[in-house]
Amino acid sequence: MLKFSDYVVVFDLDDTLYKEQDYVTSGTQVVLNKLLALRLITSVQLGEYCKTKLGHTNIIDNMCAAFKLNPKIKDELLWVYRLHEPNIDLDAGTKACLVELQKNVHSLAIITDGRSITQRLKIEALGLNSITAFVSAEYEQGKPHLSMFQAVQEQWANKQYVYVADNVAKDFFAPNSLGWKTIGLKNDGRNIRSDNKVSLKNYEPQIWIETMSELQFKLI
Repeated sequence: MLKFSDYVVVFDLDDTLYKEQDYVTSGTQVVLNKLLALRLITSVQLGEYCKTKLGHTNIIDNMCAAFKLNPKIKDELLWVYRLHEPNIDLDAGTKACLVELQKNVHSLAIITDGRSITQRLKIEALGLNSITAFVSAEYEQGKPHLSMFQAVQEQWANKQYVYVADNVAKDFFAPNSLGWKTIGLKNDGRNIRSDNKVSLKNYEPQIWIETMSELQFKLI
């Protein structure tokens, strides 16, 4: 019979362990504050911009257009955004889930797509540096490629593997193909990406959960 100690539980990062919109809000505010501090915009312009409905796409392009900034500044602002120290946190349910899992399972890990420093700054801000992270920029390819999942299997051989994530477009294909248990965390309405249903084989998780609090009951 399988025990919790047989499991390596692996999490996606964005919109699974925390809400990516919180990162977008954090980065947007840092860039705006930097523009104000450098006198590239005025406090009046900042106030007017903050009254608009801010989306989560083309943020820097929108700022450059709204403030009539030289397009050449775009790349510099992008790096301010990508390298900022995020103001993000785990919600109470996720914190409690991770604490319990750390007591009971063999290991926890994170598999996430993105730039190495950007993703690791998020992990640090969430207080999860003690958890081993596999970031796509450090591997051959991102999800749905197998490489990061195979790296988990190499680090913790002969275990039972679980992947918890949210995005059916790319998150579950690789772990399903490798025989992992896959658990989808449903969109609570705040995810940046919607729950697009994919009919292709191996793209859906085996189980859906509403909240992280349900996770331990679905492991075995």
